[in-house]
Amino acid sequence: MNKIFESAKPQQVRLLDSEIRRRFQVNEDLLLRYQSKDLLRSYYFEAGLWKDNSENPKIEHWGWEGPTSEIRGHFVGHWLSAAAITYASDGNRELLGRAEYMLDELERCQKANGGEWIGAIPEKQLRWTEEGRNFGVPLYNLHKIIMGLTDMYVYAGNCKALEIVGHFADWFYRWVKDIPTDRMDIIMETETGGILEEWCRLYEITGEEKYQVLMEKFLRRPLFHALLENKDVLTNMHANTTIPEILGIARMYEVTGNPEYLKAVKNYWSIAVTKRGGFVTGGQTSGEVWIPPFHIRERLGKLNQEHCAVYNMMRLAEFLYQYTGDIEFENYRELNLYNGILAQQNPNTGAAAYYLPMQAGSRKIWSTEKKSFWCCCGSGIQAGASHGMGIYAENKNQIAVNQFIPSVLTSDRWERKVKITQQSGMSAKNVQKLIGINAGSVNYPEAFSVYLNIDASEAPDMTVLVRIPFWNQKDPVLLVNGEQVDYYMENSCIYIPCGSKKLEVSILFYQALTVHEMSGCGEMIAFRHGPVVLAGMTEKDTIHGERGQIQNMLVHHNERIWGSWTREFRTTQEEVNINFKPLYEVADETYTVYFINENGD
Repeated sequence: MNKIFESAKPQQVRLLDSEIRRRFQVNEDLLLRYQSKDLLRSYYFEAGLWKDNSENPKIEHWGWEGPTSEIRGHFVGHWLSAAAITYASDGNRELLGRAEYMLDELERCQKANGGEWIGAIPEKQLRWTEEGRNFGVPLYNLHKIIMGLTDMYVYAGNCKALEIVGHFADWFYRWVKDIPTDRMDIIMETETGGILEEWCRLYEITGEEKYQVLMEKFLRRPLFHALLENKDVLTNMHANTTIPEILGIARMYEVTGNPEYLKAVKNYWSIAVTKRGGFVTGGQTSGEVWIPPFHIRERLGKLNQEHCAVYNMMRLAEFLYQYTGDIEFENYRELNLYNGILAQQNPNTGAAAYYLPMQAGSRKIWSTEKKSFWCCCGSGIQAGASHGMGIYAENKNQIAVNQFIPSVLTSDRWERKVKITQQSGMSAKNVQKLIGINAGSVNYPEAFSVYLNIDASEAPDMTVLVRIPFWNQKDPVLLVNGEQVDYYMENSCIYIPCGSKKLEVSILFYQALTVHEMSGCGEMIAFRHGPVVLAGMTEKDTIHGERGQIQNMLVHHNERIWGSWTREFRTTQEEVNINFKPLYEVADETYTVYFINENGD
């Protein structure tokens, strides 16, 4: 099965001014605050290139990256991936220069280790895993540096990175080539991260036989066969063990074409999402495990929605969209972007929230720059670098606008050239110009405008598809070159023929404040405005009013600031009324997402 669409590459997309662009820059600044020598400290130590016998050695990084941590070194792989993707998206030469310096130093470490090993942990951790002596998660850890090196080749074009990872793969090949299947199954019972996905990527890039052997060895067969039988092997199991593994199986499909791999991936999605339900935010985990289907209330607490799980499930949704064209997956990505990726990134510092608590009176717990280095710090900087990815997808004759993020797409693939400039958001009048002013309505806008400047003058058969979002409340309005026109709609997309033309397109969608019952528990409700979850600034867990008359429960509050409309609301029927604002704007405040509707319908 060939791809229906292929996601645009980060170097094809430039983000324009918006909250998403601002978050990208916050993440970029965070990447630059890390010093290369501190990131590399554990690699130097393992290679015998650093020692300090003083009473107080100067070591800046602790927590999961500290010298006593059994998974030290993992963050470097995430950093290299984020740096490579950021460079591809934004052309930051300083970030690229630091990454290239780190590759030179990693090459020096590899040579000091004998020419193959590049890990910041000792090889014997893997021997211990083979023997059943579980100490840390070495495969999970080492996957990160393999990923970072591969991304430096894919997104930054650095051939040295491919050479380093190739020598490292030689060590793995010699280790596992003669290990029998039953013993590999035992090894694969530890958390292995996305190491299978990386062997698949490297096989696709190089075609070398060693990567094919590694692919076959690192397939977790019990998981694969259970998914083929459509068994729920997820409930109460660690979520972010299997999500990277299923991404590896997805890559196995791409490099082998075996339809059983695609079947397993689709079954995984059905078990993980379709048949499970989830939080109003889009997440499905608590305490790092999959919540039993529709048992959301029982798991409401401090450890909801692990960031790594959100990020990797969004990557899985992107894969499935490319092979099915089903808008369901893009709706999932939008919901989790605003209420997971953005909500779990500190809007001011870029710090990560490991979990997104959703019990009453919650507070987000943020990582520190030099003493945390949780797994979600790593997925956090990768997610923050990836905002330009997945906005657009394309094939020979179509470009799909899947996410409403101000940006410019430039595509010259398939012997045609197309440029799309997107501006999107709630309409806001200019606050300075007086000449020709049209003040318009004083009311808060229902309309969410998507403006596309399309240049398809060198693409004779081009059609642009625009996703109709799940939160749209009534028939969209389409204007082409300023005139309202009828349109063809299929699979929740508006089709706009534009071959050999330059068009100015405006689409008006309609968003509203909506009430959402908790999956499996109708007495508890949460609120969204469009795709954005609203958080009440309170410790309370009760709210009054009839949910069928939401306009009497919440009203607009502080609705306009300069040229922008806000998503702020306020209750009307509480003894002490509660302010609501987007969950992704919450930094250090106390908040509640779900409320008991005491006199609901």
